[in-house]
Amino acid sequence: MPFKMKQILQPLILLIFIGHFSYAQDYKFGKISKDELTQTHNSKDSIADAAVLYRNVYVSYSYVQGQGFQVITKVHERVKIYTKEGFDYGTISESLYQRGSSNETLSSIKAYTYNWVDGNVEKSKLKGSDVFSEETSKYWSKKKFTMPNVKEGCVIEYSYNIVSPFSYSLDEIDLQYDIPIVKQKIKVSTPEYFVFKTQSKGYLLVDPQHDATTAKINFTSFNRPSGSVGNFQQSSINRSAVDYRIDISTIEMSDVPALKDEPFVNNIDNYRSAIKYELQYVKFPNSPIKDYTSSWGKVVKTIYEREGFGDQLDSKRYYKDDLAIILQGISTDMEKMNTIFQFVKSRMHWNSIYGYTSDEGVKKAYNLKTGNIADINLMLVSMLRSAGLNADPVLVSTRSNGVPLFPTMRGFNYVVAAVKLGEGNVFLDATNKYSKPNMLPTRTINW
Repeated sequence: MPFKMKQILQPLILLIFIGHFSYAQDYKFGKISKDELTQTHNSKDSIADAAVLYRNVYVSYSYVQGQGFQVITKVHERVKIYTKEGFDYGTISESLYQRGSSNETLSSIKAYTYNWVDGNVEKSKLKGSDVFSEETSKYWSKKKFTMPNVKEGCVIEYSYNIVSPFSYSLDEIDLQYDIPIVKQKIKVSTPEYFVFKTQSKGYLLVDPQHDATTAKINFTSFNRPSGSVGNFQQSSINRSAVDYRIDISTIEMSDVPALKDEPFVNNIDNYRSAIKYELQYVKFPNSPIKDYTSSWGKVVKTIYEREGFGDQLDSKRYYKDDLAIILQGISTDMEKMNTIFQFVKSRMHWNSIYGYTSDEGVKKAYNLKTGNIADINLMLVSMLRSAGLNADPVLVSTRSNGVPLFPTMRGFNYVVAAVKLGEGNVFLDATNKYSKPNMLPTRTINW
């Protein structure tokens, strides 16, 4: 290449790189640019009321001695609000699961609103008093906060951590909102002991990058010699360590289009791009593999043996006398089915809680005359069987819960009864006072 041409190209190349780094976006928390604050619309969706400028979700496991593994989800989002209609995106809400004494917690909230005022950045911090918690059911609560000083053109930014003791479960991660996402990064790190099946849903092309690293668990135990009470003999400290592999999956996406609700679509979430995680098996050192969802048969067996499901079908004494009374003078299977169905419908009241496992137990629900979906419909199946009918529980995923496409336990949230009469099945749901045989409530009719 002629020397003069080199002299021309070298400064040009240098300018290109300088320009690239000058306009490269800094997504570090708090590094809000003038361009972000002054832009008036999203370049890919000019009618969007708001857009996610940056989103980072990092899911990892942490070992706590004496408790075991827990799941930590770190969330960081930066959102641009263009119009008053976009103000709703200034309220952030997370659902947290709770079971017995175990519960998910949300902490380390950091949140600011940025406005461009007279050529300067005006920064407003979220106050602790603006964070609220509410119980939504026995199993779920919500943590909510509303960003301060939200105006047209502002940028809001927040981060928080969710800590879950339920290490056998990973939440579905949405990859698409009802507003556009300019850039996002999703990273999931799981220890080798937990093997998950993953499935993407929606129409967007997802290309996870896979990697691995190692980590170490340090154990400390104390050994107090026998007979040491009352003397100066010291306890010994035992330390040990275990190395294990961490499997890492990373998804990076740019210019993710909004998914907006449409008429005649019963649940738009069924079409939303997301990553679903289902625990396939667990394998700890010096322990056999515990399989969960390798096949539909395994799923059925696992659920049937789960406390609050199969054992509830075997409990019969609590309704024995009432069943004998209502079936007096009835002989045909059709009459038995209708009589038992009407009895359970009229006696029981649904408490609006979903689930395919009994909450307090069918006996207690029967006495209280109220219960969740499983309490009522497993009770129905048991009574139908006691009357000599060929009845079974049938797992259902409601419209709001999505469509389970592969062997899964988490994909279901409902159970109904089925009675085999002649060549076909009759489906029953006693949680709805107005339902009839083979006419299930709309919520259960999914795809």
